[in-house]
Amino acid sequence: MEKLNWMIDEVASRLEEEKQNHDVARLVVPEECREIRVCGEEFSYGRPCFNIWGATSRCSNCSSYKAHYTGKKILKKERMGELLCLVESVPLVISGAGRTMDALVLERLDYRLATKEERETVPDKSTEKHLALAYYDTLTGMFTRHGFFIHARGLLETFKARDEDFVLIQMNVRHFRIINNLYGMEKGNRLLVLLAERIRSIKPKESIAGRVGDDVFVVVMPRHDFYAENWERMLWRVEQEAGEDVFHVHIHAGVFMGDSVNIPLSRMIEYTWAAQETIMDDPQSHIAYYRPGQLKKVRRARALINVFEKAIRRGEFQVYLQPQVDRHGKVVSAEVLSRWVTASGEIISPGEFIPFLEQTGQIVRLDHYVWGQAIQLLKKWEGTPFSHLKLSLNVFPEDFDYLDVPDTLCSLADMYGVPRNKINVEITESAIISRSALRQRVADRLVEAGFELEIDDFGKGNSSLNTLRNIKAQTLKLDMDFLKLEEDSSMRGMIIIESMIHMAKLLDMTVVAEGVETNAQRDALLEMDCDLLQGYLFSKPIPVAEFENNLQKSWHEGKCPVCRLEEV
Repeated sequence: MEKLNWMIDEVASRLEEEKQNHDVARLVVPEECREIRVCGEEFSYGRPCFNIWGATSRCSNCSSYKAHYTGKKILKKERMGELLCLVESVPLVISGAGRTMDALVLERLDYRLATKEERETVPDKSTEKHLALAYYDTLTGMFTRHGFFIHARGLLETFKARDEDFVLIQMNVRHFRIINNLYGMEKGNRLLVLLAERIRSIKPKESIAGRVGDDVFVVVMPRHDFYAENWERMLWRVEQEAGEDVFHVHIHAGVFMGDSVNIPLSRMIEYTWAAQETIMDDPQSHIAYYRPGQLKKVRRARALINVFEKAIRRGEFQVYLQPQVDRHGKVVSAEVLSRWVTASGEIISPGEFIPFLEQTGQIVRLDHYVWGQAIQLLKKWEGTPFSHLKLSLNVFPEDFDYLDVPDTLCSLADMYGVPRNKINVEITESAIISRSALRQRVADRLVEAGFELEIDDFGKGNSSLNTLRNIKAQTLKLDMDFLKLEEDSSMRGMIIIESMIHMAKLLDMTVVAEGVETNAQRDALLEMDCDLLQGYLFSKPIPVAEFENNLQKSWHEGKCPVCRLEEV
């Protein structure tokens, strides 16, 4: 079948697969000569499709136009100087959501050096005037994505002729969108120009560099000219210099070491993204190297993110609760967590999608949804045996950047008529320390609004005592790593825990210990006067209905408080 048929909810993932196998893959509307941008299930017009050739008007022999009207796949060759582009235009029908679009064409483009015969028979489309706009980024002066792909492919063919290995390094600014949102595009652009200048100053003479995305820079060079320590030092200096202008900047780099040029450049860049994912949560690391197998995990996560919004609408994200018990074994509160349960019943581990939602900013959408579900649950419990329970909501660092957290939680609580003192707000210590002055004010507003503030993962940060001094939190939640009391260090660990609990008591704070897994840990914590315990000794996170049923059974049967809740 020469005509492709895609469902509207799979377009983004299908297009991503195409990009992995070709130098360029894009959707176009031939009748209007425009590229189509895809965001979830929403489409919008992009730039004129002929810009990719450096042209200013419709191509005289447009293969996609012909593919659309004939309903058949069209193959074509385009030459730009020494390079040849193989163009495959495939008619595409998109269905779903009560509509059908049949005016689209999928274009697949792959580049290689032209043979002597092709240089003689295929017309040259390149002209210096037209190529300038298509090949060069007006902000940084570097190659655009298209310009980079064409010139980098030529350099790779040179490496192939010399039987020489190469390196492709890709760099991007973490949370660049937030920088633009908070400080304006002018400062964001200043950062991009600075990074481009530093890349030009360090890259070897025989190399090609380009800006292939908003904040994404790529360089290809011979392997013998790649010195990781120089690139790491350069990135660190850019961070320091840019940090004087905006909040803390962190730049990650992924490296692909290649010995074969017979791989699409888009695939090589994807390898570098996969490498970067391994250090995204480590502010001390700048460079990561691609290892076989990393790409599979990234593709899985991207596939999940492509259907994330649809999963939200379907209600596939379910609230799970992990109880917190007092010294008498009574459940007095629970931490609210979420699990992705697909329509087929598959439970997707948070570790598979949470890091990627954080990186894309979509974690904010999930958090807002979960907060709303939890507050509705508190409303449902009014007038029932569960009415005494409080719920603890997690707030991620990204929530502070995209939402007014106090206003959002106040609006949700007031909308459903739930007292704010029934809601505990968990903020990690590291989230407070980052951009501390601004976030300390947000923390103060949460307390002033009537919520109970918890400092989560206490002890992981580098300024724990400063956090306690500056934040008027009512609850301290001990980092579970302190509870791993190995035999050779158990005494030192217990002294640290006891000191933390004693200090919190002097500050009139409630202490919650999470990660309690053994009776010995429970007994030691109670001896130290810890207020609340949470962990698998009592219950793993479970669905709301199971949580309610287990509590009702324990009340009815008068079970011993040390019993695991899911076994009662």
